[in-house]
Amino acid sequence: MTSRRSFVSGLAAAGFGTAMFRPTAIASLFKANIIAGDRSPEEVAEDEAYWTEIQRAFDTDRTLINLNNGGVSPTPSHVLEAMIRDLKFTNESPAEHMWRVLEPRVESVRRDLAREFGCDPEEMAITRNASEANEIMIFGLDLKRGDEVVVSNQNYGRMLTSWAF
Repeated sequence: MTSRRSFVSGLAAAGFGTAMFRPTAIASLFKANIIAGDRSPEEVAEDEAYWTEIQRAFDTDRTLINLNNGGVSPTPSHVLEAMIRDLKFTNESPAEHMWRVLEPRVESVRRDLAREFGCDPEEMAITRNASEANEIMIFGLDLKRGDEVVVSNQNYGRMLTSWAF
C-alpha cells in the first residue's frame, strides 16, 4: 500500500500540483521529505526541524495555539490559494465555470485517487470534510431495531447527534 509520504512525493516529483502549490510550499514539501528520510513515524514525530517545515505550509497566527483540529482546522496556504483561485474563476461565469468546468473534474480526481490507492473509483468518496464523511458512513449502516452502537462522550456533538438520529 502506498504511504502518504510516497504518495505526496510522487505527486510532487511528477509535477502534479505545480499549478496549485506555491513555489515555497513545494520547496518545503521536498525539504520535509528529505528531513524525514526513511525514519519511522515515531522518530520523525520528535524532529523539530521536520515540524518547522510543515508549519511553514500554514499561514496561522503564531501567537495562538489551535487545539481544535477536529472541528475547525487551518487550511494549508497552498490549498487556500487554490480554493481562492477556483472561487474567483467560478465567480467570472458561475454556471459555466462551476458546473461545466470544475464539477466534472471531481470524477477524474476520484478516478486518479482510486488508481493511486489501488481501489475501484466506486469505493472512493470525495467529501467536503470529515464530518460529512463520517455521517455518510453512519447513515449508510443498515442498523435494525435492537442493534447497538457504542459511542463515547469524547466524540464531538455533531457525531453524537448523528448516531442518536
